[in-house]
Amino acid sequence: MKSDISTMFLNFLHKWLFPDFTNKLTWAVASTGILLVTTPVEFKVAICNWLITTLNASSVPPFEVPLVEENQNVMGYVLIFVSLAHNAVYKIISYKLDALSFEIKREKRRVDLDLYEKFVELFPSAGETVLMLKDGDFACDVSKSSMKALNDFMYCWEGAEFTFNNEDIEFRKSEFYNLVTNFKRKVSLYTFSKDSDYLTVYPRHINPEFDSIPQSVKNEIETLDALANKLYIKHQSFITYSKKHL
Repeated sequence: MKSDISTMFLNFLHKWLFPDFTNKLTWAVASTGILLVTTPVEFKVAICNWLITTLNASSVPPFEVPLVEENQNVMGYVLIFVSLAHNAVYKIISYKLDALSFEIKREKRRVDLDLYEKFVELFPSAGETVLMLKDGDFACDVSKSSMKALNDFMYCWEGAEFTFNNEDIEFRKSEFYNLVTNFKRKVSLYTFSKDSDYLTVYPRHINPEFDSIPQSVKNEIETLDALANKLYIKHQSFITYSKKHL
């Protein structure tokens, strides 16, 4: 919270007191001051007196401005000092903004890395769930335990605390989440509990070893196998992309 307030305050100063043209402005003021200091006194007095004479002659009603007789270069030194001080403050604010921006990015990256590690812990490539997606064949029985990680992911990872700061990674996680949701929905529609440990696509009245398998069941097997393979590819793609960009 404190960091956010500091960032907002420095951004305000940077925008309104030190806009993008600040370096050009600084050099213009400094150049004017240097010009005032280095220009010969006689030339400056002549120019000032000419301007004053023109002003006195054109004023309505007329008023008299005294002529300049000498010059102490005070204004030139003031302009040089102000320009240098302005540039110094600008550099300090820019440095602070860069430091805060770096700290914020580092913290966001740390959060994303922690979240990525939780994802890999839930879905290790050599874990039961991922291997089921890679090698599983729904024409055979499927272990219920291989579905646990998918269930945990579907029920937990939609919350805000499981959102990646990196928008591209979050987009790919959302794609994986949608695939998991679709896959689990199909599994719940097409499979039956064979016993306490396994799921099967075959209704109780069909024995795949002896009975003819209906085409509808074959289609369901193909659908589940295709979705499982698609999930595996998306999982591997997500792991590869996240490792590269975190």
